[in-house]
Amino acid sequence: MRLSIIVPVFKVEKHIAKCLESCLKQDIPLLDYEIIVINDGSPDGSRNIAVEFAKQYENIRIIDRENGGISAARNTGLRAAKGKYIWFVDSDDWIEENCLFKLLNRIESDDLEILWISWKRVDEKGSELPQFKDARRSDKMDVMTGVQFMEDVLMFCTFGCTFIFKKESIRNLFFKEGIIFEDAEFIPRALIHMQRVAYSNQIAYNYLFRQDSLTNAHSPKKITDLSSVILTNFLLSKKYPNILYLKSIVGALIITAIRILADKAYKKERKAFLLFLRENNIMKITYNEGGVRKIMARIFNISPILSIKATSLIIHCRKRTIKMLETRKTKHVVKEKKLKRAKTIHS
Repeated sequence: MRLSIIVPVFKVEKHIAKCLESCLKQDIPLLDYEIIVINDGSPDGSRNIAVEFAKQYENIRIIDRENGGISAARNTGLRAAKGKYIWFVDSDDWIEENCLFKLLNRIESDDLEILWISWKRVDEKGSELPQFKDARRSDKMDVMTGVQFMEDVLMFCTFGCTFIFKKESIRNLFFKEGIIFEDAEFIPRALIHMQRVAYSNQIAYNYLFRQDSLTNAHSPKKITDLSSVILTNFLLSKKYPNILYLKSIVGALIITAIRILADKAYKKERKAFLLFLRENNIMKITYNEGGVRKIMARIFNISPILSIKATSLIIHCRKRTIKMLETRKTKHVVKEKKLKRAKTIHS
Protein backbone atom coordinates (compact mmCIF):
# COMPACT_ATOMS: atom_id res chain seq x y z
CA MET A 1 0.00 0.00 0.00
CA ARG A 2 1.36 3.41 -0.99
CA LEU A 3 -0.23 5.77 1.54
CA SER A 4 -2.00 5.91 4.90
CA ILE A 5 -4.05 9.03 5.61
CA ILE A 6 -4.52 9.29 9.38
CA VAL A 7 -7.51 11.38 10.53
CA PRO A 8 -7.86 11.98 14.31
CA VAL A 9 -11.50 12.69 15.21
CA PHE A 10 -12.90 14.53 18.21
CA LYS A 11 -16.03 16.73 18.27
CA VAL A 12 -15.98 17.47 14.52
CA GLU A 13 -19.42 16.33 13.36
CA LYS A 14 -19.77 19.62 11.43
CA HIS A 15 -16.55 19.01 9.47
CA ILE A 16 -15.72 15.30 9.26
CA ALA A 17 -17.83 14.55 6.17
CA LYS A 18 -16.11 17.25 4.11
CA CYS A 19 -12.71 16.01 5.26
CA LEU A 20 -13.41 12.38 4.34
CA GLU A 21 -15.00 13.32 1.00
CA SER A 22 -11.87 15.26 0.07
CA CYS A 23 -9.70 12.25 0.90
CA LEU A 24 -11.87 10.05 -1.33
CA LYS A 25 -12.11 12.36 -4.36
CA GLN A 26 -8.65 11.39 -5.54
CA ASP A 27 -6.88 10.31 -8.70
CA ILE A 28 -5.32 7.05 -7.50
CA PRO A 29 -7.07 3.67 -6.97
CA LEU A 30 -8.71 3.09 -3.57
CA LEU A 31 -6.54 0.00 -3.11
CA ASP A 32 -3.41 2.22 -3.24
CA TYR A 33 -4.23 4.03 0.00
CA GLU A 34 -6.13 3.74 3.25
CA ILE A 35 -7.93 6.29 5.40
CA ILE A 36 -7.57 5.52 9.10
CA VAL A 37 -10.14 7.36 11.22
CA ILE A 38 -9.00 7.51 14.85
CA ASN A 39 -12.07 8.09 17.00
CA ASP A 40 -10.46 9.79 20.00
CA GLY A 41 -13.41 9.15 22.33
CA SER A 42 -15.55 11.73 20.52
CA PRO A 43 -18.86 12.24 22.38
CA ASP A 44 -20.76 13.72 19.41
CA GLY A 45 -21.93 12.16 16.15
CA SER A 46 -18.53 12.21 14.45
CA ARG A 47 -18.01 8.45 14.70
CA ASN A 48 -21.44 7.67 13.24
CA ILE A 49 -20.66 9.81 10.22
CA ALA A 50 -17.32 8.03 9.75
CA VAL A 51 -19.06 4.62 10.05
CA GLU A 52 -21.42 5.53 7.18
CA PHE A 53 -18.42 6.37 5.00
CA ALA A 54 -16.68 3.12 5.99
CA LYS A 55 -19.75 1.13 4.88
CA GLN A 56 -19.40 2.59 1.38
CA TYR A 57 -15.62 2.63 0.95
CA GLU A 58 -13.43 -0.40 1.65
CA ASN A 59 -10.27 1.68 2.16
CA ILE A 60 -11.66 3.38 5.29
CA ARG A 61 -11.18 1.78 8.68
CA ILE A 62 -12.07 3.12 12.13
CA ILE A 63 -10.04 2.69 15.29
CA ASP A 64 -11.66 3.59 18.61
CA ARG A 65 -9.64 4.74 21.61
CA GLU A 66 -10.13 6.65 24.85
CA ASN A 67 -9.68 10.39 24.54
CA GLY A 68 -6.00 11.29 24.71
CA GLY A 69 -5.65 14.29 22.42
CA ILE A 70 -4.46 14.72 18.85
CA SER A 71 -0.89 13.49 19.50
CA ALA A 72 -2.08 10.24 21.06
CA ALA A 73 -4.56 9.74 18.20
CA ARG A 74 -1.86 10.33 15.58
CA ASN A 75 0.47 7.90 17.34
CA THR A 76 -2.28 5.27 17.38
CA GLY A 77 -2.75 5.74 13.65
CA LEU A 78 0.97 5.61 12.98
CA ARG A 79 1.29 2.27 14.75
CA ALA A 80 -1.64 0.83 12.78
CA ALA A 81 -0.73 2.26 9.36
CA LYS A 82 0.00 -0.13 6.49
CA GLY A 83 1.06 2.47 3.93
CA LYS A 84 4.63 3.22 2.90
CA TYR A 85 3.93 6.91 3.42
CA ILE A 86 1.96 8.73 6.12
CA TRP A 87 -0.16 11.88 5.89
CA PHE A 88 -1.78 13.23 9.08
CA VAL A 89 -4.92 15.12 8.03
CA ASP A 90 -6.84 17.06 10.69
CA SER A 91 -10.55 16.24 10.65
CA ASP A 92 -11.73 19.86 10.38
CA ASP A 93 -9.50 20.48 7.34
CA TRP A 94 -9.64 19.06 3.83
CA ILE A 95 -7.25 18.21 1.02
CA GLU A 96 -7.53 19.28 -2.61
CA GLU A 97 -9.39 17.07 -5.05
CA ASN A 98 -7.15 14.84 -7.20
CA CYS A 99 -3.91 15.82 -5.50
CA LEU A 100 -2.52 12.41 -4.49
CA PHE A 101 -1.25 11.22 -7.88
CA LYS A 102 1.13 14.14 -8.31
CA LEU A 103 2.22 14.23 -4.65
CA LEU A 104 3.00 10.51 -4.47
CA ASN A 105 4.81 10.57 -7.80
CA ARG A 106 7.03 13.36 -6.50
CA ILE A 107 7.79 11.47 -3.28
CA GLU A 108 8.50 8.18 -5.05
CA SER A 109 10.50 9.56 -7.96
CA ASP A 110 12.80 11.52 -5.63
CA ASP A 111 12.82 8.79 -2.96
CA LEU A 112 11.86 11.35 -0.30
CA GLU A 113 11.63 10.78 3.42
CA ILE A 114 9.57 13.94 3.92
CA LEU A 115 7.64 16.16 1.51
CA TRP A 116 6.45 19.56 2.76
CA ILE A 117 3.39 20.64 0.79
CA SER A 118 1.91 24.07 0.15
CA TRP A 119 -1.30 24.92 1.94
CA LYS A 120 -3.77 27.72 2.30
CA ARG A 121 -5.58 29.13 5.29
CA VAL A 122 -9.35 29.19 4.81
CA ASP A 123 -12.54 30.11 6.65
CA GLU A 124 -15.65 27.95 7.15
CA LYS A 125 -16.90 28.86 3.65
CA GLY A 126 -13.62 27.83 2.03
CA SER A 127 -12.58 31.40 1.24
CA GLU A 128 -8.82 31.92 1.40
CA LEU A 129 -7.56 34.01 4.32
CA PRO A 130 -4.25 35.93 4.53
CA GLN A 131 -1.39 33.62 5.42
CA PHE A 132 0.32 33.74 8.81
CA LYS A 133 3.40 35.98 8.74
CA ASP A 134 5.65 33.00 9.45
CA ALA A 135 4.19 30.88 6.62
CA ARG A 136 5.43 32.38 3.37
CA ARG A 137 6.00 29.93 0.50
CA SER A 138 9.42 28.99 -0.81
CA ASP A 139 10.81 28.74 -4.34
CA LYS A 140 13.42 26.12 -3.37
CA MET A 141 12.24 22.64 -4.34
CA ASP A 142 15.51 20.72 -4.54
CA VAL A 143 16.06 17.53 -2.54
CA MET A 144 18.20 18.28 0.53
CA THR A 145 18.97 17.03 4.02
CA GLY A 146 16.62 17.82 6.88
CA VAL A 147 19.17 20.22 8.37
CA GLN A 148 19.56 22.08 5.05
CA PHE A 149 15.79 22.16 4.74
CA MET A 150 15.38 23.78 8.15
CA GLU A 151 18.01 26.40 7.31
CA ASP A 152 16.95 27.23 3.74
CA VAL A 153 13.24 26.47 3.37
CA LEU A 154 11.25 25.84 6.55
CA MET A 155 9.30 28.64 8.21
CA PHE A 156 8.06 28.69 11.80
CA CYS A 157 4.50 27.54 10.90
CA THR A 158 5.28 23.84 11.20
CA PHE A 159 1.87 22.18 10.92
CA GLY A 160 2.26 18.39 10.98
CA CYS A 161 -0.65 18.05 8.56
CA THR A 162 1.35 19.79 5.79
CA PHE A 163 4.04 17.10 5.72
CA ILE A 164 3.95 13.64 4.14
CA PHE A 165 6.35 11.22 5.84
CA LYS A 166 7.97 7.97 4.81
CA LYS A 167 6.81 5.60 7.54
CA GLU A 168 10.14 3.80 7.82
CA SER A 169 11.89 7.12 8.54
CA ILE A 170 9.66 8.05 11.50
CA ARG A 171 8.90 4.58 12.89
CA ASN A 172 10.83 5.37 16.10
CA LEU A 173 9.50 8.91 16.39
CA PHE A 174 6.18 9.77 17.99
CA PHE A 175 4.28 12.95 18.84
CA LYS A 176 4.58 14.08 22.43
CA GLU A 177 1.23 13.27 23.98
CA GLY A 178 -0.94 15.51 26.14
CA ILE A 179 0.23 18.84 24.72
CA ILE A 180 -0.91 21.44 22.21
CA PHE A 181 1.68 22.98 19.86
CA GLU A 182 2.73 19.36 19.28
CA ASP A 183 3.88 20.01 15.71
CA ALA A 184 6.54 22.53 16.75
CA GLU A 185 7.90 19.87 19.11
CA PHE A 186 7.82 17.01 16.57
CA ILE A 187 8.87 18.49 13.21
CA PRO A 188 12.37 19.79 14.12
CA ARG A 189 13.06 16.54 15.99
CA ALA A 190 12.13 14.55 12.89
CA LEU A 191 13.92 16.70 10.30
CA ILE A 192 17.31 16.53 12.03
CA HIS A 193 17.66 12.84 11.09
CA MET A 194 16.43 13.05 7.49
CA GLN A 195 18.64 12.86 4.40
CA ARG A 196 16.07 13.40 1.62
CA VAL A 197 13.55 16.19 2.15
CA ALA A 198 11.87 18.51 -0.35
CA TYR A 199 9.18 21.16 -0.73
CA SER A 200 6.26 21.09 -3.18
CA ASN A 201 4.58 24.27 -4.39
CA GLN A 202 1.45 22.26 -5.19
CA ILE A 203 -1.27 23.67 -2.92
CA ALA A 204 -2.88 20.49 -1.64
CA TYR A 205 -4.09 21.26 1.88
CA ASN A 206 -6.79 23.56 3.28
CA TYR A 207 -6.17 24.63 6.88
CA LEU A 208 -9.44 25.73 8.49
CA PHE A 209 -9.00 28.66 10.86
CA ARG A 210 -11.42 28.21 13.75
CA GLN A 211 -11.78 30.68 16.61
CA ASP A 212 -12.95 27.84 18.88
CA SER A 213 -9.90 25.63 18.24
CA LEU A 214 -7.62 24.58 21.11
CA THR A 215 -4.80 26.91 20.08
CA ASN A 216 -7.15 29.92 19.91
CA ALA A 217 -9.09 29.29 23.13
CA HIS A 218 -8.02 30.81 26.46
CA SER A 219 -6.23 28.21 28.58
CA PRO A 220 -3.37 28.32 31.11
CA LYS A 221 -2.30 24.98 29.57
CA LYS A 222 -1.07 26.94 26.54
CA ILE A 223 1.85 28.36 28.51
CA THR A 224 2.69 25.04 30.20
CA ASP A 225 2.74 23.26 26.85
CA LEU A 226 4.62 26.05 25.07
CA SER A 227 7.26 25.86 27.81
CA SER A 228 7.65 22.14 27.14
CA VAL A 229 8.01 22.70 23.37
CA ILE A 230 10.45 25.58 23.91
CA LEU A 231 12.58 23.37 26.15
CA THR A 232 12.69 20.53 23.57
CA ASN A 233 13.90 22.90 20.85
CA PHE A 234 16.27 24.71 23.21
CA LEU A 235 17.94 21.42 24.19
CA LEU A 236 18.18 20.49 20.50
CA SER A 237 19.82 23.84 19.79
CA LYS A 238 22.42 23.08 22.46
CA LYS A 239 23.03 19.61 21.05
CA TYR A 240 23.26 20.95 17.47
CA PRO A 241 24.68 24.48 17.92
CA ASN A 242 25.35 24.94 14.20
CA ILE A 243 21.68 24.63 13.22
CA LEU A 244 20.51 28.25 13.32
CA TYR A 245 16.88 27.30 12.69
CA LEU A 246 16.65 25.69 16.13
CA LYS A 247 17.74 28.91 17.81
CA SER A 248 15.30 30.88 15.70
CA ILE A 249 12.32 28.65 16.46
CA VAL A 250 13.07 28.93 20.18
CA GLY A 251 12.89 32.70 19.73
CA ALA A 252 9.67 32.44 17.70
CA LEU A 253 8.02 30.22 20.33
CA ILE A 254 9.05 32.53 23.18
CA ILE A 255 7.61 35.51 21.29
CA THR A 256 4.38 33.52 20.84
CA ALA A 257 4.33 32.91 24.60
CA ILE A 258 4.93 36.61 25.27
CA ARG A 259 2.04 37.58 22.99
CA ILE A 260 -0.22 35.22 24.96
CA LEU A 261 1.07 36.42 28.34
CA ALA A 262 0.47 40.05 27.34
CA ASP A 263 -3.24 39.29 27.71
CA LYS A 264 -4.45 40.26 31.20
CA ALA A 265 -6.17 36.87 31.47
CA TYR A 266 -2.72 35.25 31.76
CA LYS A 267 -1.30 37.39 34.58
CA LYS A 268 -1.00 34.34 36.88
CA GLU A 269 1.07 32.44 34.31
CA ARG A 270 3.63 35.23 33.77
CA LYS A 271 5.63 34.52 36.93
CA ALA A 272 5.80 30.77 36.24
CA PHE A 273 6.99 31.34 32.65
CA LEU A 274 9.70 33.81 33.70
CA LEU A 275 10.86 31.33 36.35
CA PHE A 276 10.98 28.59 33.69
CA LEU A 277 13.21 30.79 31.50
CA ARG A 278 15.58 31.58 34.40
CA GLU A 279 15.83 27.96 35.56
CA ASN A 280 16.79 26.84 32.03
CA ASN A 281 19.02 29.86 31.38
CA ILE A 282 17.00 30.95 28.34
CA MET A 283 17.59 34.68 28.67
CA LYS A 284 18.66 35.63 25.13
CA ILE A 285 16.82 34.78 21.93
CA THR A 286 17.42 34.93 18.18
CA TYR A 287 14.72 36.02 15.75
CA ASN A 288 15.68 36.62 12.12
CA GLU A 289 12.38 37.89 10.72
CA GLY A 290 11.42 41.57 10.71
CA GLY A 291 8.45 43.58 11.97
CA VAL A 292 7.05 43.90 15.48
CA ARG A 293 8.35 40.47 16.50
CA LYS A 294 11.92 41.54 15.80
CA ILE A 295 11.39 44.50 18.16
CA MET A 296 9.86 42.16 20.74
CA ALA A 297 12.95 39.93 20.54
CA ARG A 298 15.26 42.89 21.12
CA ILE A 299 13.23 44.03 24.13
CA PHE A 300 13.25 40.47 25.49
CA ASN A 301 17.05 40.41 25.33
CA ILE A 302 17.08 43.52 27.51
CA SER A 303 14.41 42.28 29.93
CA PRO A 304 11.88 39.42 29.54
CA ILE A 305 9.36 41.08 31.90
CA LEU A 306 9.71 44.35 29.98
CA SER A 307 8.93 42.53 26.73
CA ILE A 308 5.62 41.29 28.20
CA LYS A 309 4.68 44.78 29.40
CA ALA A 310 5.68 46.38 26.10
CA THR A 311 3.71 43.79 24.12
CA SER A 312 0.68 44.36 26.34
CA LEU A 313 0.91 48.09 25.60
CA ILE A 314 1.28 47.47 21.84
CA ILE A 315 -1.79 45.20 21.82
CA HIS A 316 -3.79 47.73 23.85
CA CYS A 317 -2.84 50.58 21.46
CA ARG A 318 -3.65 48.43 18.44
CA LYS A 319 -7.10 47.57 19.84
CA ARG A 320 -7.80 51.25 20.57
CA THR A 321 -6.72 52.21 17.05
CA ILE A 322 -8.95 49.55 15.48
CA LYS A 323 -11.89 50.67 17.64
CA MET A 324 -11.28 54.31 16.72
CA LEU A 325 -11.16 53.48 12.99
CA GLU A 326 -14.35 51.41 13.26
CA THR A 327 -16.09 54.31 15.06
CA ARG A 328 -14.98 56.74 12.35
CA LYS A 329 -16.20 54.37 9.65
CA THR A 330 -19.59 54.01 11.38
CA LYS A 331 -19.94 57.80 11.75
CA HIS A 332 -19.02 58.26 8.09
CA VAL A 333 -21.65 55.72 6.98
CA VAL A 334 -24.31 57.41 9.15
CA LYS A 335 -23.35 60.82 7.74
CA GLU A 336 -23.55 59.51 4.16
CA LYS A 337 -27.01 58.06 4.82
CA LYS A 338 -28.23 61.38 6.28
CA LEU A 339 -26.92 63.32 3.26
CA LYS A 340 -28.54 60.83 0.88
CA ARG A 341 -31.85 61.12 2.76
CA ALA A 342 -31.68 64.93 2.72
CA LYS A 343 -31.05 64.95 -1.04
CA THR A 344 -34.01 62.64 -1.58
CA ILE A 345 -36.33 64.94 0.46
CA HIS A 346 -35.20 68.11 -1.37
CA SER A 347 -35.57 66.52 -4.79
